[in-house]
Amino acid sequence: MEAKRKRTDAATPSPPPPPASSAIASVFGSDDLLHLILLRLDSPTCLVRAAAVSKRWLRHASDRALLRLFGARHPPRPLGFYLRTSSGPGMQFVPMPRLPEDLSASVRLASLILGNRVVASVEDCRNGRLIVWVPYLHPYNVYRPLHPARGIAGFPKPPSTADRPDNVSFFHSRHFLPRDDAGDGMSCIAVTLMHDHLRAWVCLQTTADGETWGETITSETIQLPQRLLGNVMFLRRKFSLLANGKIYMPAMPWYILGLDLASTSLFCIKLPEGVKFCHDGDLALSRAEDSGFYLVHVSKARICVWHHNTDTGNWKIIDTICLRQAFSPRRLENDPWGSSAYVAALGDNAQFVFLLIDREIFYMHISSRTLKKVCDIPMPHGILLALYPLMTAWPPTFPDLAASARLASFILGNRVVASVEDCRNGRLIVWVPRSYPYNVYRPLHPARGIVGFPKPPITADNPSFFHSRHFLPRDDGGDGMSCIAVTLRHHDLKAWVYLQTTADGETWGEAIRSDTIELPQPLLPNVMFLGRKFSLLANGKIYMPAMPWYILGLDLASTSLFCIKLPEGVKFCHDGDLALSRAEDSGFYLVHVSKARICVWHHNTDTSNWKIIDTICLRQAFSPRRLENDPWGSSSYVAALGDNAQFVFLLIDREIFYMHISSRTLKKVCDIPMPHGILLALYPLMTAWPPTFP
Repeated sequence: MEAKRKRTDAATPSPPPPPASSAIASVFGSDDLLHLILLRLDSPTCLVRAAAVSKRWLRHASDRALLRLFGARHPPRPLGFYLRTSSGPGMQFVPMPRLPEDLSASVRLASLILGNRVVASVEDCRNGRLIVWVPYLHPYNVYRPLHPARGIAGFPKPPSTADRPDNVSFFHSRHFLPRDDAGDGMSCIAVTLMHDHLRAWVCLQTTADGETWGETITSETIQLPQRLLGNVMFLRRKFSLLANGKIYMPAMPWYILGLDLASTSLFCIKLPEGVKFCHDGDLALSRAEDSGFYLVHVSKARICVWHHNTDTGNWKIIDTICLRQAFSPRRLENDPWGSSAYVAALGDNAQFVFLLIDREIFYMHISSRTLKKVCDIPMPHGILLALYPLMTAWPPTFPDLAASARLASFILGNRVVASVEDCRNGRLIVWVPRSYPYNVYRPLHPARGIVGFPKPPITADNPSFFHSRHFLPRDDGGDGMSCIAVTLRHHDLKAWVYLQTTADGETWGEAIRSDTIELPQPLLPNVMFLGRKFSLLANGKIYMPAMPWYILGLDLASTSLFCIKLPEGVKFCHDGDLALSRAEDSGFYLVHVSKARICVWHHNTDTSNWKIIDTICLRQAFSPRRLENDPWGSSSYVAALGDNAQFVFLLIDREIFYMHISSRTLKKVCDIPMPHGILLALYPLMTAWPPTFP
């Protein structure tokens, strides 16, 4: 029996292994494992890309605990710096050399935000936000170079304080961005320092909305241990620090003047032993993650890094760097100050320092001693006035469709756009009066710039009617600004077109004339309006519904015209009867609205056949009373149609509705103003595909 039992046990088959799909699901379905995977990504940019995978990945990527650990592994790094010298009209942005490719878009954004503006000075630059002074505009503006969708806020200069006795010898005002101001908040602090001999006090004002300043709060007067430096107005603008609710101002040779914002009280901190503040560039302050701050002092070709603990009031030497080991000794000899190295800027936690050495600016990562030259100061009279590093923002900004919508509004600004020539995959050709005749915009990617190009030259022949239209090629990817201009000319039953292209947005190529085609019927008299709204470029062909029973087509490759008969029972009579849209295959879709019914057709360009895809009864979606007593038999019109006939915008009794065709989902999106408002054009702006990663 025992032997028989053993044979039976041996013959029992082992359970089958789990299928591969369930094994994969058990791995990627583990929250703990996903946490570890996200934590080991190479950069914050990769973390943002991972967050776009799904809502679950977004939830884990934006978790505060993970962000805290990830930030320790990948601290913010400088993208570049805003530089002002005595030889230039204002600030300019200088990108850091040899940045990773995934940061190139951020660098373009940082350069784009200034545009042609002459920025006289930067008041503060923190976590991707700047307070700048721009002549002839609002005295002060808050910019977010890396997030232009959040807008630019201009706010007035704070009112002058009444507390300014006649015996005040010096005063200086400075504006700060609060460190804990997150989101779209435009709150700002204005600090006015007043002093006379050995007495000093400050006046504080705040604005939370960027429009109005609050009541002025004046601090108690403090007795200074020594006189403030005579050039305090210049030194404080560059090196004063706001950290952990306190402002630190190195304004005396042996002391730092401090201000507690909560209590509005002034105090003094003695500099470390052997450190003296004599000249602009001797030292700089930076924020620390704890309650203290860092100080970097340069003297006699040596950099000393100190940390001040605000709880104990003690200084501690953190690091010492000998510049003679990093540079040739000859660079640091024969200098009247004993050293030709000056501090231009200092990063948070004293991670890096920008040094000015003999009209050259160097970047040094302090802990690794990595050093590289980043730019020169122009000769012969150029003097460095200010340098403000622009850091990668932390925490990162994760995908947000609302931000894309704000970008789309922001790109137009106050410009009066007369018409949109085409809108495709996040790109627009628009006509803006008093500008270039045409401009190409990328609302979702403003870092790629705005390109204006001239109107194509008019062709020689001049028949009775003509219509010009500009298209964005569907396969034009990247930053290319290539554009096609199509001019349709016709006379009686004859029609022909001219084609012109531009690849750089500056010059148009030679016009190419097609052969003349004999039309089966006259073009509609309002073709100039119909073509602009409903003509379609798809798969190398242009389709123009310009006749009652036919679509006029153009093959771009062969420059030949052709006609396609509309489906049985479909007639193009009025603007809004029908619209065309691209299809993923070689064909295209047509949506026709007639007698409270939407018909969706597909045309196969290989077989030249029409096929009915869907039919929607609008009386089932709307109250019957909305569609009765209309002179055309229906009060619904097609305003716009999405690719693959996925959705349609309908105009119904001065109201615009969005309908997802397959699901029949319908919602109202806006009204047409009364009493004489008429819908002229509607152009959907789509999320771009393929996505553009950070």
